[in-house]
Amino acid sequence: MSVKKIGFVHTSTLVVPLFTSLMEQRLHGVNFFHLADDSLIRDVIEEGNVGPRIAWRVLQHIILAVEGGADYVIVTCSSVGEVAEWASKFVSVPVVRVDKPMADYVVQTASKIGVLATLRTTLLPTMNLIKRKC
Repeated sequence: MSVKKIGFVHTSTLVVPLFTSLMEQRLHGVNFFHLADDSLIRDVIEEGNVGPRIAWRVLQHIILAVEGGADYVIVTCSSVGEVAEWASKFVSVPVVRVDKPMADYVVQTASKIGVLATLRTTLLPTMNLIKRKC
C-alpha cells in the first residue's frame, strides 16, 4: 500500500504551522505539503467575495497541488470553499473544503444552527454550504 499525500491549499501562511502540527500529531505516516498564497485572502477581503479572478487563482493552486503529487487536496479557507467544491471536476483527485466535515456534523446533530466567523467573507460560503445540506 502506498503512502498517501495530502496537499493543503491555504490563503494565509499563518495557518501552516497549525496544520503541520495537526498532521504530525494525528496522521502519522501520511505525507503532506502546503501551498500558501497570502494575496488570495487579501483580495477576497478587498473585493468582498470570490469572483472569477480569485476563483481561477485558487483553482490554479489546487492544480499545482495535484501536479505536486497530492492524492487529496484540502482547501483550508472557508471564504474560498465553494471553489473547492467544483474544483474536483477539473482534477483527478478529491478536493475537500475544510469546513465540510463541520457542516456535515452540525446538520446531523443540531436542530438550530448559527454561524460565527472571523471574516465577513466566510459567512455566506459557510451558510450556503449548511443550507445545501439541510
